[in-house]
Amino acid sequence: MQQNIESERSEVGVVFWVSAAVALVFILWGVIAPASFGAVTQGIFDWVVSNLGWFYLLAGNFFQIFAVILALSRYGRGSGSAGASSREKTWPTSARTSGPPPRTSSSTCSST
Repeated sequence: MQQNIESERSEVGVVFWVSAAVALVFILWGVIAPASFGAVTQGIFDWVVSNLGWFYLLAGNFFQIFAVILALSRYGRGSGSAGASSREKTWPTSARTSGPPPRTSSSTCSST
């Protein structure tokens, strides 16, 4: 029985290999052609901010509200070995860091 459990855990599925291949392609693209990678990803980011900024902001706010409600509910108490003091001190930090990144203006960036 124990051997079956260990053999099932050591096997990785198709999703893992596809995800690893996609990640490797993006990593190699960034290493081999950083200018091209930067231009494409900046274009995607600009499109998302221009066309979906409202959704991005709304989703972030809903997540923040959900995280606070979850943390204050009975599910936020946890069952780990960490003491209550460390748990109470760390979740607000995690909640604050999950917000959107600061927006930078293109006029402040200098291209060389």
